[in-house]
Amino acid sequence: MIHRLLKIPFPPDKFREEVDTIRSIALQNDIHLNIEKHIHHIRLSQIHSRTTSLASSTSLTRTRWVRLPYLKIAKVLRTLGLNPGFYPMRTLRSLSFIKDPVPIQAKTGVYKVTCRDCGSSYIGQTGRSISVRLKEHLDA
Repeated sequence: MIHRLLKIPFPPDKFREEVDTIRSIALQNDIHLNIEKHIHHIRLSQIHSRTTSLASSTSLTRTRWVRLPYLKIAKVLRTLGLNPGFYPMRTLRSLSFIKDPVPIQAKTGVYKVTCRDCGSSYIGQTGRSISVRLKEHLDA
C-alpha cells in the first residue's frame, strides 16, 4: 500500500489521509511500523537509484523514436532529436480485402451431395470447381 501511495500523485491533504488509513489498517492487523520512516527510506532509495544510474550511464541523453508510415520527413525529425521508425501503410492483411471474394461454387474442396428421393448422401473431394463436379454428378 505504501508503494501505491508513492506512485499516485496525491495532494498533501489526501496524502496524509492515505497515510492515516495505512496506519489504521496496519494496527488492526497487529503490524507495528513507523510509516513515515518507511516512506522516507523508499524515497531515499529511489533518489539514490536515479543518481547512480545517471552517473553510470555513458550518455545522458535518451534516443527518442517516432513510428511513422513511409514519409519523407526523416531529416526534419532528426533535427528535432527524433529518430523515425518507418512502417508500410499497406500490409498483406490490408491488401487481402481488395481482392474480389471467390464464389463458393468456383472453389475446390470437399463437398456433400444428398439425393432428394431417397435421402442418401455422397461425400467427395475435387480439385476442380465444385459447380463443375456437381454438374457431372447430375449428368450421371
